[in-house]
Amino acid sequence: MLNKFAELFPNLASGVSGIFLPGSVNEILSIDLGRRSLKGVVLKKRGKRAHLLSVKEKELKSPAHEINEIVRELGSLLRELEPFPKHVVIVTDHVKFLASELNLPRGKKLPAERLIAAVAWEMEPYLDFPTSEALLAYQVQEDRTETDTSTVLITAMSRSTFSRLREIFKDYRLILGRAYSPECAFAFDPEIQKDAENKIIIESRHDTVVGTFLRDKDTTLFQNFPFDPEGPARKDDLKQMIYELRDPSVRMEDVEIVLAGDATSDELLEELRKELNNVRFWRPEDDFKGIKIISDVLKVGPQYATAMGAALQELGLGGKGRLGVTDRIPFGKKVKQKFYLLPVAGSALVLLCFLGHYAYMKKSINDHSSKIQKLQTERKELLELKKKREALESKEKGILRKKKYLENLPGRQKNFALAVLGISDVIPYDVVLATLSWDKHGFSIEGHALEVHSIAIFVKKLSGLESCKSVDLKSWSKKDATIGGILLPYSFVIKVRVS
Repeated sequence: MLNKFAELFPNLASGVSGIFLPGSVNEILSIDLGRRSLKGVVLKKRGKRAHLLSVKEKELKSPAHEINEIVRELGSLLRELEPFPKHVVIVTDHVKFLASELNLPRGKKLPAERLIAAVAWEMEPYLDFPTSEALLAYQVQEDRTETDTSTVLITAMSRSTFSRLREIFKDYRLILGRAYSPECAFAFDPEIQKDAENKIIIESRHDTVVGTFLRDKDTTLFQNFPFDPEGPARKDDLKQMIYELRDPSVRMEDVEIVLAGDATSDELLEELRKELNNVRFWRPEDDFKGIKIISDVLKVGPQYATAMGAALQELGLGGKGRLGVTDRIPFGKKVKQKFYLLPVAGSALVLLCFLGHYAYMKKSINDHSSKIQKLQTERKELLELKKKREALESKEKGILRKKKYLENLPGRQKNFALAVLGISDVIPYDVVLATLSWDKHGFSIEGHALEVHSIAIFVKKLSGLESCKSVDLKSWSKKDATIGGILLPYSFVIKVRVS
């Protein structure tokens, strides 16, 4: 299958940043194109030192979702950053990111063409543009010693989107080198690359949160989920992510938690410190991997973490390589390609003189066979879609019947039904219900939980249901229960009164 994929996309290698790299630079301008603000960082490489020359942030008047809306304020940001180098890299969520497990034969080096095909195959379902139009970058994270799988980080961007951004920066006499996803720019930030053990890094943007857990100097877990910084549950959401990222064998007291990103604030830090002791903001001045960061800027906030990560990668100071995408190919590589293509083209021309008719007929047969196969596949997909549509229509009718039934119920019975239905929407992932008993005022819930704080979260979310008049935690105790092979050490009883 991988060989077939490589044959279908023979030019895909020209868009893989891991193979064709633009020349290195000693000074770089890194810009994070956020939806609510633009962040600029100017970084210079001095031997094994990274010299931070300037940082600036430009707030956008309204949340931006299109490139044109973002670049309107670009000129203003650049004027505040002057002087700056002509080479620029960007961080944008127009670059897609995927962390995946790749099947690689142990003890063998996979040919570049097959590795590219495997990477493209993994990324294809997550793209909203054809794979043949993708600019790709990838990095295999672990050495294969005992298994035939390796973790690989992949980023992809539409070639047309990259070209559009390159022309925009060209108007400002800037050369766009690479575009990084927020996840990969953040993943090679100095805080993460610094020697660390049992550290959780949280980068909260205005619409997503990225988290990673470090142990024994390796990234063991990587998560990304939507995030509402203005929502009432943002502290609980971050706490839940922290507990999910933590290795169960490591005590929370031994874990260091670092906060970064646009949506990080002093209020959020103080809220988390009430329950988690070792919490602090990201800072760029720490040493990491033998690299010293010196700064001309008095204060650099945690919102610059991704821009710093991209700049350090571009200067060759962060990670094993550069995980940004690009469409640039070094001049020397182009000359070498053309030199070797000349004798091949001459031989091909001679062969075509003798075998032209045969090749033409074979191509026509293959084209027709391919079209027939494509039509059969499309027919099969359409039949599947038809079945799904019929199933959805049937499900919709059932929902409408249930809705009509609920609307016709008396007020108290309706609230009973809504309260019970609402439990599945608010129950934490590590809480299991045992019994549900009724009385004339409401019902009681008995269950078990993995963590004590999950019981409190469950009670709080139940209280937020409109149909629940009051929710009281009657009792809780440390009483082990094994459900589905999982030990749940805490038991509880909750009394719910409906409106």
